[in-house]
Amino acid sequence: MKTEICLLDLNYEEMDGNISVILYGRTPDRKRVVVVDPTYEPYFYLLPKNLNCCERGKSWRMTGGSCGTYLTKVIS
Repeated sequence: MKTEICLLDLNYEEMDGNISVILYGRTPDRKRVVVVDPTYEPYFYLLPKNLNCCERGKSWRMTGGSCGTYLTKVIS
């Protein structure tokens, strides 16, 4: 279902072991709406000190290991 909403607030919660984004809003006719997106995957951006070392158009993924979290390249 597609509808227009005015976003009032947003939050996230862990539900069933996954992070879900929760959007709170109102429709043009003032009805309350809550949208839950359980497919959200947390992310953040990295800004390297030297942009010349980066390849354009490539994606990077964080992977966890027994010694911590590492950056691993994903071939686009």
